[in-house]
Amino acid sequence: MAFGNNDVNSPISIARWSTEQGRRPPTLESSPLLQGNRPSLHQGKRSDIQCYGYMLGAAVSFWTMNASAKQLGMYHGLAASEIGFIRSLISLPASILILHFSSATTILGDKSIWLHGWLRGLFSFGALVCIFFTMSKIDMGDATVLSFTSPVWSIFLGSLILKEKIRFIDLFFTALSLAGCVLVAHPAVLFTQMPHNEQDNYWRPIAIGVGLLGALCQSLSFITVRQVMLFAKPHPMQLLLHLSIVSLPLGFLLALAEDQTWIMPSDWQAWALLAAVGIAGVIGQASLAIGLGGHAGVAGANNIMYFQVVLAYIADMIIWHSYPDVYSTTGAVLVFSCGIIGLVSARWTQPKPAPKKADNLTAEGATDHQDGPVIDMPVVSGSPKQFRP
Repeated sequence: MAFGNNDVNSPISIARWSTEQGRRPPTLESSPLLQGNRPSLHQGKRSDIQCYGYMLGAAVSFWTMNASAKQLGMYHGLAASEIGFIRSLISLPASILILHFSSATTILGDKSIWLHGWLRGLFSFGALVCIFFTMSKIDMGDATVLSFTSPVWSIFLGSLILKEKIRFIDLFFTALSLAGCVLVAHPAVLFTQMPHNEQDNYWRPIAIGVGLLGALCQSLSFITVRQVMLFAKPHPMQLLLHLSIVSLPLGFLLALAEDQTWIMPSDWQAWALLAAVGIAGVIGQASLAIGLGGHAGVAGANNIMYFQVVLAYIADMIIWHSYPDVYSTTGAVLVFSCGIIGLVSARWTQPKPAPKKADNLTAEGATDHQDGPVIDMPVVSGSPKQFRP
């Protein structure tokens, strides 16, 4: 359809009116009609600080979940597999309920995310099994250090799979945080002599290998979440729903192979702790998905999870009255300092938006605007006449 220069509905007249009102004319980049057809990484627009905030919330939620699970195991006699099964049992209906009242179009999400959701469930379940096996064969301090090597894997897997740039600052803070974690856990392999029991010496290298495999599975779970959040942009609860669907049958099969018998909680405190495990797990997984889907790289965001070590260190003193030694104190301070410095440095290294250039538009030169050619679309209210093609 052709327009004259004096037609109030023509693109040039629209541009002239927009310029007189101090507004930019609609372009290909700003058109809401075309933005729906262009790929837009909504999760990727979050700043590093926001991503780290979500990851910190995930760390606090997971710490609450683990502390409640420890209370259930120590004082109420519940098996670890039973606690994990109940956690998935709470997450499943919670995810469906939240998705029902959210803006998500479907409960399970688009079929393009199903594979990622199932893979994430398998990796998370594999990490859980490996950690349980490692803790049953070697000291908990050793197993803790092995499980927290996942950020190291994340740096290289993020570069290999997601093509993310490896930054020196991520390597530096990961190494310092891992050193602090070693000091907090003070594993026996570094701080004491090796056991003389031949059976322990036989299982130790196997358990260490399985522990590293568990850390790799945990890192792959994080990578899977970040990849699907960046390129498919599902609702975070859809990923949690797929995780629960995969974890429930696998957790039940694991319980059948376990020697410890499941028991029914007998008092309200046990039920309250089970509710805390489920609710904290839902909040933690949702915060994790949002944080990994933001602008910050998977390595930098994953380093915030080291705060769990500091929180566990505080909980040991307040709840279980277990006071740390000088190694644990030094390590906790080191981990906490690295997290704070990482947050501050993220603010420094965040790219600044480009300054806006002044618009020197004329009616005749409106189609030569730097943002692209002007397209036919309605103008905002208050214009001389609404556009009608």
